[in-house]
Amino acid sequence: MLHFGALEAGGTKMVCAIGNAQGEILERMSLPTREPENTMPEILAFFRERDVACLLYTSPSPRDGLLSR
Repeated sequence: MLHFGALEAGGTKMVCAIGNAQGEILERMSLPTREPENTMPEILAFFRERDVACLLYTSPSPRDGLLSR
């Protein structure tokens, strides 16, 4: 089965998720945003332990609303 990875990188937390082609979220993990050398190993381990076809990355910002107008 084809699975997709998603990473939302925010200022206070990082959210990693695995979903399928039907749009169902199969697994989700949230961890606090810390220094990259502490945060990235956990994120990489989450995705490396799962068979994902691709990874979507998003980083919300105050500008998001301006870009959608």
